[in-house]
Amino acid sequence: MGKHAFIVLILLSTIFCGCLFDNEDAIKCEDLDAVELVGCEFPEFNLISDDLTTFNNSNIVSQGRWVAYFSAFWCTHCKPTIDALDKAIPEDRMLVFNKYPGEDYDNMSEWKDNMEDELNRSISRPFIHAPMLAENLSVVAIPHVILVEDDTILAVRYGLWDDTNSIIRWFESPIPSSGASQEMQEDQP
Repeated sequence: MGKHAFIVLILLSTIFCGCLFDNEDAIKCEDLDAVELVGCEFPEFNLISDDLTTFNNSNIVSQGRWVAYFSAFWCTHCKPTIDALDKAIPEDRMLVFNKYPGEDYDNMSEWKDNMEDELNRSISRPFIHAPMLAENLSVVAIPHVILVEDDTILAVRYGLWDDTNSIIRWFESPIPSSGASQEMQEDQP
């Protein structure tokens, strides 16, 4: 066997046994941008809502497919999105998460009451203060919508999205699309 063939054989055997690549260098979901999270596991959480109900991965995963909606108290362009999402997403399948930390943003009951006043109707969704969860998911733009099933992120949408029918199709789609909502083609069921 020639010297070059021997070196190639050594290199190949090293690659296949995983010795050249350290697992610490592997791409981790928490290192990805929001849209790149598709296929990643939704982070563990254990948080209390505006009505003092505890929500975590275990009790929401049992519901099947669900939506994690990230927004903020002050976000005026988020109101049409939460209105459309609330109409489109089935009962008990959406959690509303606050993205921003601090005392000015942690009163979830006040935020929910204000949203209900502004929309002139009640919203039967839990409002949850979750800035660390938002940070773990690389939530930058709001409104920010994450579709989750079996603890796996299926799709991520962000920006104004007020088309209820489009949201229903997206929620039910076997392959929902991700990206800026204003730039997306409608999802087909």
